[in-house]
Amino acid sequence: MSKKIILADDNRTFLMYLGLLLKRFGFKVIPAENGLEVLKLVKLIDADVVMLDVHMQTMDGLSVLRHIKGDKQTVHTPVIMVSSDSSRETIESCKRNGC
Repeated sequence: MSKKIILADDNRTFLMYLGLLLKRFGFKVIPAENGLEVLKLVKLIDADVVMLDVHMQTMDGLSVLRHIKGDKQTVHTPVIMVSSDSSRETIESCKRNGC
């Protein structure tokens, strides 16, 4: 049985390419284009991991991370943040919030 990944990014091209790559590695990819979609999906699907873009429209990845880690139903779901933003502040904020 393949592992399920909720993959969120507001860049459709990146979402498509990363989704294709993960599928080739045998993962079942559930795409989302914003943080609100992720919060709905994470309640409906028992995902093995969530991959979030840090900077998204509607709701950014850090806000989604805080919601996931603050909910007793989803707190144990691993979250991987994906971003071209490699600032120390962003990295520390991700770590501080459970990523």
